[in-house]
Order: sequence, then structure tokens, then C-alpha cells
Amino acid sequence: MKKLIKTILIKLNLYDDGTTTTVIEEAVPETETPINNRKLLVGTTNGPETHDHLKVFKHLELSAINRAYYLLEKDFPKMTVPKDHMVKLIPTKEGGTVDFKGYDNYPDTVLKDETEKQYYSRVYGNFVRMKNFFEATYKGYPLMISTETIVGPDGKFRTFPNKNHYTEEWTKKTITAWVEHFIHKMNIACGIGNWIWQLSSEPWDEDWQQIQRWYVEAWLDIYPSIRPKLATAALPIGQDETFPIGSNKYFGRPLTEYVPEDLRPYFSIVCFHAYALTSRNEWTDNPEIPIAVGEQAIKFRNKYMPHCEVSCTEHNFSDTYGGKNVQYAHVKTFLDWCRFAGVHSTYLFNFTNITERTIFEHCITVEKSTGEAFPIYDFVTKTLD
Repeated sequence: MKKLIKTILIKLNLYDDGTTTTVIEEAVPETETPINNRKLLVGTTNGPETHDHLKVFKHLELSAINRAYYLLEKDFPKMTVPKDHMVKLIPTKEGGTVDFKGYDNYPDTVLKDETEKQYYSRVYGNFVRMKNFFEATYKGYPLMISTETIVGPDGKFRTFPNKNHYTEEWTKKTITAWVEHFIHKMNIACGIGNWIWQLSSEPWDEDWQQIQRWYVEAWLDIYPSIRPKLATAALPIGQDETFPIGSNKYFGRPLTEYVPEDLRPYFSIVCFHAYALTSRNEWTDNPEIPIAVGEQAIKFRNKYMPHCEVSCTEHNFSDTYGGKNVQYAHVKTFLDWCRFAGVHSTYLFNFTNITERTIFEHCITVEKSTGEAFPIYDFVTKTLD
């Protein structure tokens, strides 16, 4: 097969007196990010446990690339939640409910010191939170912002697999107004072109299809030069030791329906999440499980969205299964596969300890209580070539 060595441009200049000159130039090829590449960007996912406690990690070099959770409920001042849950999170003398109004007057909201534990995730409005985090971590790579909620306007908690408002409360009119507000604020916080919008994390429920469509339609109303790139929510790919083909049990429909054909051209990144979990939701040291998920994601991208990059927006392995060295070896195996399979970026979940006790509690790179960096922390401070 022939190999192109270089391109030569021959330019003919024609003058008004009838004379001509010829200029020979060597063409400089346009640079672009290849869809399939061998360079892998490795970062971490971060929630309030990082955003509101940046001083705890000031001795560390934070991730080169980052993914951040943006809590939708903080943008709605009249949203209330049951006091019996919030009493441990926000000191209050009020009875009944806690009103968010006093906690979201950004960009001026700065309540108490960011390391005071009792204030957890309600201290800052989203503008201050994202701005502070972006400024503390920016190293030339866009910040991926994933929007979701844990509380709805009805005061009820949203749990996996639907951490979004329901369509009866999250109407097209409300979404259109919110998207304009959200993009405007994040452009100020991060700078135009310096952030990516992942529409949500794992919304594998019935309501998501309509919400996703309204999100994209509202995004299209924004002037093209100032709107962020779009990343899909994590594809609902089957994930357990049986390597099922197609969508997982939460979505339950063909994977092609998750991102409708007419919306696909507007996305720049296809995302997936990959964990070595069994059908019983237990850890197993088998990197072939997350690799099988990644292979399905790449096949989906290749067939239906070839213009997109592929990103694994969540992956890790618990250090409670065999210790930190086993965690390191497991993660390295998966990252090596990502690099050679053409995955553009991965985000380890999570940078530090999350608040709720779950199977993901020890899927971390840094222990928050001690500031100790785990061996896998070495992956997030460099680009793997």
C-alpha cells in the first residue's frame, strides 16, 4: 500500500498586467483529535466530597482531567427536602423542611469554611462550586460536567437509575429556561470551550428519553459558538459476569433506542461505565468484565456514532478486595486495554471517599481522612502513551 510522504501545493499568482508567478509550498496538515488513538487521558470523577473540601487535598497534584457532578436541586431555590434527612447535613433550627433559598444566591454564597464537615454538599451554589473546582484543577483539558439530582421539588429522593427530575415536574418550558441559565453560568465559571456537558450519569429509566430530547433541543437554541460539546449519559450496557449482550436490566430495550438516531449527530462523546461486578453486585477481580462492556461501547460508537470519541466516565476497583496492589493491577489492565482499543479518556470513580456507605466507598484514589494517595493515584497525574 502506498504511503503519502507529503503534499505539495502549487500556487499560481495572476497579475493585472498579464504576468504570472508560481509559488511551491509544502502543505501543513490540519491537526485534529483522532477518533481512534493510542493516547489515553486518565482523570477522576468528583462530587461535593471534593468540590467543597479543596483545602484537604491542597498537598496533592489533582487530576489532569476531571468529571464533576452538578446537583440540579441547587438551582431551584424553592426546593425543599425532609428535615429528618437534612438535619445531619445542614445545621438548622427550623421545623418541617429546609428551604434551599438561602444556599443558592451565587455567585456570592460562601457559607462557613469549606472544610467544616457539617455543611457537606449544601454550602455552595453550583456556580461557586464549579468555578472553584475548575480553577483549582484546570490543566488545559475541558472539565466534564454531569448534571443530575438527588432530590426533586416534591421533596422525594431520586435514586439510581433515575437521578433526574420526572417529566411532570421537569417540563420542556422549565428545561429550556434552565439550559440557557446553566450554559451561561458554566461558560463564565469555566470559560467557553473549557467544559463538556454530560447530560446525565446513569439515567436508565423511562423518563430519560423525553428529558434527553428536551435537553438537546434546548442546547440547539444556544448560539453554536458558545455552547459546550455534548457527551451521552453512560450507555446502559449489560454488566455482570455473564457478559450479556445489549442493554442492561434497568433500561430493558434495544441499545439503539437509548440515543435516538436523530439526536446522535449532536453528540461529540459516547460514554460508558465499567465495573467488575457480578450479577449479585459483588466485586470480582476479573478485568474482562469491564473490558467486555467497553468493547460493546466501541462497537456501538463505530456503527451508530462514528464521529464521536469514546470515554469511560466511571471505572475503578475496590481496594477491599485484595488490597491496594490488587486494585492497581486490576485498573492497570483495564487502562491498558482502553489505550489500545482507542478509548480517548477514562475517569476513575471516585477521587476520594463518597459520603454514603456503598460498594463504591473504597473505589478511590485518595483517602480523605488521611490524605493518603493510593497507588492508582499515579495514573491520574499523567497521560498514558
